[in-house]
Amino acid sequence: MSNPPPAPPSTATPSTAAPPTSAAPPTRPGALPPIESQWPRVLGVSCIVLSALGVIGELVSLAGAFLATDSRTMNARTPAVARAIEDEMPLQAALAGVGAILSVWLLASGIGLMMRRRWSVSSLRSWSILRILWVIASISLMVIGPLVSAEQASRATRTADPSQATTSALWLVFLIIPLGWGLALPVFSLIWLSRPKIKAETAGWH
Repeated sequence: MSNPPPAPPSTATPSTAAPPTSAAPPTRPGALPPIESQWPRVLGVSCIVLSALGVIGELVSLAGAFLATDSRTMNARTPAVARAIEDEMPLQAALAGVGAILSVWLLASGIGLMMRRRWSVSSLRSWSILRILWVIASISLMVIGPLVSAEQASRATRTADPSQATTSALWLVFLIIPLGWGLALPVFSLIWLSRPKIKAETAGWH
């Protein structure tokens, strides 16, 4: 019995699968996520930097107040001036201590702002009010203290020193700079945080 002839080869070309096509991009883009504001980071970093400078400044001020009451320094002064410096020393130390506490407070508020914590807003507001009061008290001491010392020195020597008026005027001029420096951040913070847009944003913080 003979075998059947082999089947002729097929001329059909093998079918190739169509390459997968990617989905067409949407013709209408969806809502973009809101852009995160940068002011909390900027204001927070400013608070942290100024708080560090404040701590250093208060420590230097406190050290200077103690050095001013050194026995060798006091011996070079008139009794009236030395007595006035000794009387001002407790108040200067208290102001320096309060200033250091306010600087640490500002540091915590700055960190909270960078982390977008709701408590940092009220904390910075409270700090701003206390800072303004502290600056006014410190500036008043810097103005009144030298004037009282000069007046007591003039009475002790019973001489009218014409340079005292010039010294007092210079004190008033030079105090404008620390006054502006001390009030800049608290005044700006109170104004900035009172804006309706900022209030609406910070209300959603955790």
